[in-house]
Amino acid sequence: MEKAILSITGGEGVSTVVEATGVPDLVTESLKAVNRLGEVILLGSTRGKVEIDVYKLIHRKAISLMGAHEGRYPLFSTAGSPLSHDLFGHEVLKMIAGNKLKVEEFLTDIVPPAQVADAYNLLLNNRDAHLGILIDWE
Repeated sequence: MEKAILSITGGEGVSTVVEATGVPDLVTESLKAVNRLGEVILLGSTRGKVEIDVYKLIHRKAISLMGAHEGRYPLFSTAGSPLSHDLFGHEVLKMIAGNKLKVEEFLTDIVPPAQVADAYNLLLNNRDAHLGILIDWE
């Protein structure tokens, strides 16, 4: 992964890596791919042991490494907690609508509401072939 990212970025690396798979070995790979002062966000609930050269991969490059659990945010914003699931959902939809977040390659199926149970079974039993399913409510 590191070589591919460095090749694509002209040796610069990336400023942010969101590791969403939870595969322990990818934590180290993510730290290698991020540039100086970058950040690695562990979204995938990594479980298991990870061996990291803390000085080389975090300290020397001044990397921020953080875990991300959505459960720490409330459903709706309040004066004391402006961040919320509601806000995040709206922001994601705005990014998709503004073509800033590309989701087409993750969409493998479009189903009517009557086929939701079948779609769920596809995701459950054949997840390699069915990555994202859109429900067409029209």
